[in-house]
Amino acid sequence: MRYRRRMSVESPRHDAPEDAPEDGHEKRRSFLALWESPRFVAFVALAIAVFAVAAAVAAWLVPVPKHVSAEQSTQAKTKVCYTYGTVRNAVSEGTPNPHPGDPVAQTAVAANVRLAMIGGASYLRETVAAEPAAPADLTKAVTSMADTLDKLGFAFLLMSNETVKAPLLQTLNSQTSQINKICAPTKK
Repeated sequence: MRYRRRMSVESPRHDAPEDAPEDGHEKRRSFLALWESPRFVAFVALAIAVFAVAAAVAAWLVPVPKHVSAEQSTQAKTKVCYTYGTVRNAVSEGTPNPHPGDPVAQTAVAANVRLAMIGGASYLRETVAAEPAAPADLTKAVTSMADTLDKLGFAFLLMSNETVKAPLLQTLNSQTSQINKICAPTKK
């Protein structure tokens, strides 16, 4: 059997459907269709998300400028210098030996000095972190001193030889001199 295809001889209809838009409204309707398109909405959402992530990364990486008054800076400097003085006294003066000839007393005093070094380093870092208005030169010097105190404290704990301790003590002395100059009261 052969199948024949029916061919229509009717011409295609060019009549406009009854609900066809009038002139000028056709463009508006296609624009609205674009806004309602799921692809367009997804693209806009993606663009907003990318912008939000970029803004968040920029806010995280770019430091916020510090606006501190002279009074805030002076107060922060005073607190950091006070902490430095406390740690310096604890490390340099230590605990007096109540029994100078007793080896156990000497070990106890040495342990207190080691504790003052390592604990003092942490105390200095915490104070500097809590006082962001402190002058940058003081912050840098005190943080550097805290690092040296940590190294020196552990060198004493490990009973390192003098070739390890001597350069650290020399560095600590120069850092102490530098901080003393920064923390020295200004004469008016």
